Amino acid sequence: MAPKDKKERKKRSALEDVKTREYTIHLHKHVHDVAFKKRAPTAIKAIRAFAKKAMGTSDVRIDSNLNKQLWSRGVKGVPHRIRVQLARKRNDSEDAKEKLYTLVTYVPAELIKSKRGGTCGAPYARGLRLEEGTSDLPAHAWTCMFCCFRRPRPCHHQRGRIKN
Repeated sequence: MAPKDKKERKKRSALEDVKTREYTIHLHKHVHDVAFKKRAPTAIKAIRAFAKKAMGTSDVRIDSNLNKQLWSRGVKGVPHRIRVQLARKRNDSEDAKEKLYTLVTYVPAELIKSKRGGTCGAPYARGLRLEEGTSDLPAHAWTCMFCCFRRPRPCHHQRGRIKN
């Protein structure tokens, strides 16, 4: 039940609402069926909408590195997915409408903990699976690094060519 008196309610401070989270935003579903010359601006708007919904602030600021990453392949070459860090921060300016704002920054791919390479960390393996003991690779490294963490069967490059 809700407290009856206003005095009993706890006040939430802006400092408690300061948080940082990491997300992967699937941009391809937002820019699909969008004209080529509008893809990068649409991706920026999609990131703003995502940050607004995830962090609950209407003031969303996009870092210049994230903007450069989105525009690095041109207006129509927007990456399918992008890893971002959303940081809810306190607004220090006196004429601000809101107490908090969200800063969206780019997280480089090197800093992401990935499952690529399979469960054992096997490197990218192409071609036929070698007989056991003839290679430096583990025996199950015959799947490519893009498929082996999704499904335990041979990848589409090697189906039907595997030695038993």
